[in-house]
Amino acid sequence: MNCKRVPFSEAKRLSAQYGLNQVIVVAWDKANNRTHIVTYGKSLTDCEQAAAGGNFVKNALGWPDELCHSEPARMRRKRAESPAKAHNTPSGEIRAKYSEYGVGIL
Repeated sequence: MNCKRVPFSEAKRLSAQYGLNQVIVVAWDKANNRTHIVTYGKSLTDCEQAAAGGNFVKNALGWPDELCHSEPARMRRKRAESPAKAHNTPSGEIRAKYSEYGVGIL
């Protein structure tokens, strides 16, 4: 059986079904020796924190460093729409908090 990626919509569905603010799904396909991580957060801050958690998991599992700095699509869109406002997001606080645990986020 061919491994399918876990869709973002599934993480969002889990959030709604269980009343969760953040979801990090870690899946492994033994046949293909493939790990897949997908994250979801309700708010922009939750989204950013879930992504930082997903990056932490990737790092802990030994993923290559260049794959351990994912940024949520919502953050990229927000920065593209309003570069000045993107600097006023809680990103700095979140970066500082997670850097204590060895997690780097973009």
